[in-house]
Amino acid sequence: MDRNKEIKKIKPDNREVSKYDFIICPNCGAEEVGKFCPNCGQSNKDFNKPIKEIGADLLDSINLDIRLINTLVPFFFRPGQLAEDYFKGKRRRYVPPMRMYILFSVLFFFLAKFADIEKLDDVGKISNGPSADSINHEVAMALTDVENNLRTELEQNEIPFDTTYLEYAENLKDSAGWFKKNLKVKTKEQDTSNKSFGDLSPEEIQEIKDEIALDSTISKSTKDIIRGGLNIADKKDVFWEKFLNNSSYVLFILMPFFALILAMTLFRSKKLYVHHLIFSINYHSFIFAFSSVIILVSMVLPDNIMQHGGYLFFIYPLYLMFGIKKYYNRSYVGAFFKTIGISLLYYFVIFIAIIAIMAFTAKGFAEG
Repeated sequence: MDRNKEIKKIKPDNREVSKYDFIICPNCGAEEVGKFCPNCGQSNKDFNKPIKEIGADLLDSINLDIRLINTLVPFFFRPGQLAEDYFKGKRRRYVPPMRMYILFSVLFFFLAKFADIEKLDDVGKISNGPSADSINHEVAMALTDVENNLRTELEQNEIPFDTTYLEYAENLKDSAGWFKKNLKVKTKEQDTSNKSFGDLSPEEIQEIKDEIALDSTISKSTKDIIRGGLNIADKKDVFWEKFLNNSSYVLFILMPFFALILAMTLFRSKKLYVHHLIFSINYHSFIFAFSSVIILVSMVLPDNIMQHGGYLFFIYPLYLMFGIKKYYNRSYVGAFFKTIGISLLYYFVIFIAIIAIMAFTAKGFAEG
């Protein structure tokens, strides 16, 4: 057959075919293809058609929106329901699990890029205690009160200010001076130790770099990570963006790892690994979805309200607990203890992963 001939549809009187069946695939030239080419996979739809058929395709896309609406209610308020229905064959009414994951993960990382990264300045600070100046002022006031009380006590008891007391008073003042001087040095050192990388001056950063370069006990990889951490002081936005990009890949890898934890912890359920994987996909989709809600709310509400927003993160283990109860048919008590064990193990893995991502990302700024 000459493949240069015009593409022709197979006539219905030859055999039962759909209106999309072609003799030759327009993309790769494969013969006797149906709705989809078995060679390249291209859909052989004919787009030279009336507007009413284009409208029908549009309705098909609207159907996806309806499926999304049908999915959101059990997704947020009935943990474990979507995974259960998935293996009962009730899949058409819902958005597929991986599509939900992609949707909410993209939404989360998009919103995270616009989050207030200035809050990252608090990372690395040990405490938010009183400053050195305020401590010095309080100590100076206390020492002055001691000296005044001593003089008042002597006057009330009609004790003369002889040489002994005068020497004692002078010694007290000298001690106070020494104490205030040394306290100021110590509190200054404390303030320096409380600084994050963003608070260090260029001279202090360079001094640290010089010390690291001369330290033979530190490996080259560790030196690169430390130098990278110092260099991101004025590049926090770039660091944050790269950190999020790296996190998206790692979290995708951790998703099947979480399914493995479920399989080991809930082995008595006798479910296949794919059952745990679908549950894991839905759970991680919820994490991204609810985290997106938190970011949006934090952008609207003032800081004095959101300072207690940390309690919202208890929603994640609660969602997991109700999901385990529903999907794995456990009691509330059993689901509670399973959730504690799974969460502790998985959050520890996430913590290690975040540290590794931060180190890997910072290492990329070593030559900055």
